[in-house]
Amino acid sequence: MELAFLNPLVERPGPWASVYFDTSRASQTAAAEQRLAAREARDELARQGADERTCRVLHEALAALPRSGAPGQALFATGGEIVLSVALGEPPPAGPEVSWSALPHLGPLLEHRREDPSCLIAYIDRTGADFELRDDYGHSSAGGLQGSQQWPMHRTGSADWSERHFQFAVENTWEHNAGEVAAALREAWQETGAEMLLLVGDARERHAVRDRLAEPLRSAVVEAEHGSRASGSRTGQLDVEIARARAEYVHEHTAETLDRFRAGRAQAAGSAVHDAAEGVPALVEAAREHRIGALI
Repeated sequence: MELAFLNPLVERPGPWASVYFDTSRASQTAAAEQRLAAREARDELARQGADERTCRVLHEALAALPRSGAPGQALFATGGEIVLSVALGEPPPAGPEVSWSALPHLGPLLEHRREDPSCLIAYIDRTGADFELRDDYGHSSAGGLQGSQQWPMHRTGSADWSERHFQFAVENTWEHNAGEVAAALREAWQETGAEMLLLVGDARERHAVRDRLAEPLRSAVVEAEHGSRASGSRTGQLDVEIARARAEYVHEHTAETLDRFRAGRAQAAGSAVHDAAEGVPALVEAAREHRIGALI
């Protein structure tokens, strides 16, 4: 698990209120149920010894959490201030989990926060592309592009000189539009913060766009064998392919992280700086020095 988002929690001395909250209710009484659960969480924090300001600010935040989007939320507060709020991939199974302790209670976060990578998908044809972002909480439009050159896009089989000249113009149009799609993808990649890039469309169109992407973006590309930009072509086969690609990314990323950890452990014992840390004291020290890149 990438841990940079936890940095705010190691910069404060605590004590900490940690709450894992269910926001998945969709019934007609959901709002009332959420207010009741928020009060119960506040009362439990007070029973465990949390100060009034921290109890109050958490109660207000929990009661106001939206019930659309992420099915759960983790909140961490100290000194009457919410320091971090993290969306969860699944709700806590037994209702709100509440803790008041010297350190933030992070165990449930590892269990309930999904690690599937966000994926930017480009549906490409010879005239442009549509972009979509998929993450743990659904999918949304991420823009797109209609190529600036709009010659007829289909070649013929004629060998006539004028036809060959026309075919050459069509080829140039394809190449030009592929370059524009690649440039738009670079911008969308930076804006969305996606970890993967999936190209959907005819093989030639996918290759033309991929060849115009620079590293490291090109290395993040996966090409899908199903689907296209055309309406109605985004089938279940494509969804399966996307899910498989995201799972493979997680597997490869985990393997790379383990390799780095093993290499760090193999450093000489006398080294002043280590790339890996084991045990709670070493992890706390590394966190306070902002040296944790991933947690295994």
